Amino acid sequence: MRACFWHPTQNELVHFDPATVFDESEFDAGRFRARLGLLEGNFFPSQKEIRRALVPLKRKRIRRALRKVEIYVSAVVDRSRFKEMGFVRAYDYRDEPRQELIPIQKMEVSDVYVFLGSNWSHQEVQEFGMRHSESGGSVVQMIYDLIPYLGAEYCSASHIVQFESFLTRATTYANQFICISEWTKKEFVEFLKSRGINRLVKTVPLAHEFDGFSRNEMAVQPESKAVAALEGKEFVLCVGTLERRKNGATLLRAWAELVARRGRVPLLVFAGKPGRSFDEFNEFLEAIPLLQNKVVIIPSPSDRDLAFMYQTSRFSIYPSLYEGWGLPVGEAAWFGKYVIASNATSLPEVCGDLIDYIDPNDADDILKKIEYALDNPDYVSRKEELIRGSKLRTWDEVADSLLNVIDPSC
Repeated sequence: MRACFWHPTQNELVHFDPATVFDESEFDAGRFRARLGLLEGNFFPSQKEIRRALVPLKRKRIRRALRKVEIYVSAVVDRSRFKEMGFVRAYDYRDEPRQELIPIQKMEVSDVYVFLGSNWSHQEVQEFGMRHSESGGSVVQMIYDLIPYLGAEYCSASHIVQFESFLTRATTYANQFICISEWTKKEFVEFLKSRGINRLVKTVPLAHEFDGFSRNEMAVQPESKAVAALEGKEFVLCVGTLERRKNGATLLRAWAELVARRGRVPLLVFAGKPGRSFDEFNEFLEAIPLLQNKVVIIPSPSDRDLAFMYQTSRFSIYPSLYEGWGLPVGEAAWFGKYVIASNATSLPEVCGDLIDYIDPNDADDILKKIEYALDNPDYVSRKEELIRGSKLRTWDEVADSLLNVIDPSC
């Protein structure tokens, strides 16, 4: 088995032995990128990375200029802050050995080519899959969600066009599809039927496991100063990109009412990068005086930071409007923590009746469930006892399921 990807600087499809790269218990994105020759620059991030980081401030020229200065200064004098902003210094991985990458010209007809990534944005990879299919080879395509197709209000126009093109093309080369939830499978099968297409579609649910950390582990120390500052404080955690689909604004509305009613409340901590509709979220937050000093944003937490926050939070809340699965729900459960999750789309599949649910469009319902959890710690403890004792899914089990679907003889 080989791992394949489109190398952006070599401008070709390459493959490598994944066992020689994923050889550590705790994933390090910088080391991974360095080994594959994907880490650009030296001390400073590439211009592309900086532009991406500044997107949430595109309408705020002064703050944008100040953030750009902060990026360059922290790259030199404050590595912790640099990392908190989501950057990796190539210089820190300068001695990392390079992985051997072998260009792929063609595959044997007996080979099964499995698309596990977001290849909807890489036309060259799709074309390779099409050539393999046309030569008689088998191609399996994983579908994570149909959000750009069915939830167009959450995506850019270019994203929508690109994704719809991918969906159409995928049906011409894939012999089989794998979806990550029954919800996604239902939506994808409906898409196929609308085009008069019949294909084999199976479901392989994702894992609850937070890779690199033991089940119910409670002894992790944070990496960043911002997360370390939460130690000893009461807070409720919401993990996910800060964008419209994740529904942070409705959660803020509920939290403002909570503050108005009670005065003293835990902090509300958002852990995730700003998305394309971050301006809406940020402007909403700044417009509510009651929420000042009540909300903390951790924009680029490391895995260790996230593990610490999952463990030490009162509980997690996940009010998303649309998901293909919902990793943060399962990850919180992996650490034995209570979760209040949206009842939308795939989310009830992740933890079933182990956790409680909200209507993500109803701020009053969100407020009611939060207050109940805060006022009834014994109830939360009982739910957490059930979570800690329940069977949760590991990534090894996901891999085994994938292999069984792709090749039942394995």
